[in-house]
Amino acid sequence: MKKAVDGSNSTSHQFAPKQKEEDRLAHRFQEIVSQYMSKTDEIVKEYEAMREGGSANLGGQCVELRRQINNRRQRLEVFANVVNRLKQNGEYNILRLNSESSRLNSNLPIYNIRRNFITTLDGSTISRRCRVVVLVADTGAGKSTQLPQYVAIDQIIPSDKRVLCIVPRKLTGVMLARHVSVELKSSRLSAAACVDSTVPVDPNAKVVFMAAKRLLVELDTNPDLRDFGCVIMDEAHERTIDGDLCLGMIKEILHRREDLKLVITSATMDEKVFEGYFDEFGVKRIEVEGREYPVEIKYEVAGSEEWKYNYIERALNKVVQICGVMLDKWLSGESEAVGHILVFLTSPSDTRLAEKRLLEMLKAIDHRAHIEILSLHGRMTSDEQRDIFEPCHPQCLHKIIFATNVAETSLTIPGVRYVVDCGLANVKKYDAKRQISVLRRCAISKSEAKQRAGRARRVQQG
Repeated sequence: MKKAVDGSNSTSHQFAPKQKEEDRLAHRFQEIVSQYMSKTDEIVKEYEAMREGGSANLGGQCVELRRQINNRRQRLEVFANVVNRLKQNGEYNILRLNSESSRLNSNLPIYNIRRNFITTLDGSTISRRCRVVVLVADTGAGKSTQLPQYVAIDQIIPSDKRVLCIVPRKLTGVMLARHVSVELKSSRLSAAACVDSTVPVDPNAKVVFMAAKRLLVELDTNPDLRDFGCVIMDEAHERTIDGDLCLGMIKEILHRREDLKLVITSATMDEKVFEGYFDEFGVKRIEVEGREYPVEIKYEVAGSEEWKYNYIERALNKVVQICGVMLDKWLSGESEAVGHILVFLTSPSDTRLAEKRLLEMLKAIDHRAHIEILSLHGRMTSDEQRDIFEPCHPQCLHKIIFATNVAETSLTIPGVRYVVDCGLANVKKYDAKRQISVLRRCAISKSEAKQRAGRARRVQQG
């Protein structure tokens, strides 16, 4: 009898920690849901009060509140679905739960389509023959940072395979890898950037960010991309020569590898071109709705040719004007009007000239606020790049960032509220006469202008 009693106590002690952990998880789950529903209920009350009051702005405001309510309810359903998947996969723990809570509360529009995205690409579902997804999402939706994580942590690909993300530029890959690595910590996974042709791919990284030109080098030695289960082509609308070559070669790999999946993303593109090109592999189009923050666009009228030559001076005049307006509003107590200014120019030499000239202009008008002036371009060191994303110096009112087109896609610079776009970019062109590639200053396309404008509303209206 004594042995039986001791054995019973041993079993009881064995299951006690497990039960305690389950109780802790259940309590934390209810806490997350309750807090989220409490905020939703506040919006519902505001919506109902507005309907009963019948104010003049009833129509537009009611529609917006209704949209917010529906979005929040949809996000909560996605959250519950993700938690159930974690339980089924044996990965349910407090770190993962808190990480998913952060994603739920991030308000990134991409979260709303997470369940649909998983179902579409997951080989265990009825849509297993859909191997290509064309995803259209507005700037700031979170597609560049979140989609690679969904593929990595939601078991869309086998555990021995990795996620390959093709990005337009080296700097973009480095910054995205740094950001995604932080968010993947709870999953004990990591991300790495492979942008130099002389540096091998990190064998321990679950998510690999690679510039299109670097991928062409990789395909010489790894023609079937055997290590990767999913390829994400980010910002496909740019349609660079390297990017289009990559898509053509990936199409050939899709013929040879039935287990490979492809995701093509962009904020602005003619998705039908890609749908037609990959139609034989089963293509599904997913559109992410919801622009979290509005942006007001103002156009400056100039002569037909004038704007191409004095673009730096014209951009600086606009920057000085914005600085004056912001300072006046800040002094009058409107601190919410303060935000960083992102200025698009054409080259690193442009940014250096603009920095020097702006200091002279601000000194000439005796501007009373301290301002942090920075540059962002592809030739910067990692430490210099990191300064762009750090909080503003405590003695400064805001930042002014002079950037080339590297800041046009994927990157989110916190606090940017104003964008000044010169409308030009240095673009690589082929000189048939000299038979070499050269950089030429050209007018940007409408889609590029839209991308640049989108930088102004990543974290607030702009």
